[in-house]
Amino acid sequence: MLKELNKHKLAYIILIIGLVLGVILFLGAWPDRQTQRMVAISIAVFYLLWGILTHFKTNQITGRVVLEYFGIGTLAGLLLILVTL
Repeated sequence: MLKELNKHKLAYIILIIGLVLGVILFLGAWPDRQTQRMVAISIAVFYLLWGILTHFKTNQITGRVVLEYFGIGTLAGLLLILVTL
């Protein structure tokens, strides 16, 4: 695992920064539930695109990889949206 992290440092740094920024924006928009929902969708789309681009760059992209990132991004986005109901 550490070997993989070291090999793709920039990709994981971008992921961490994007997700942390998403959490900050989500919590910062607290009174406005509509904005929180937009941020939740943005986080899910960011995660999906990050996964696809990262795997495309390393020539490891498959339909299963795309489906996995889509599923996890959708699940996380829906959970965040459900929190705002």
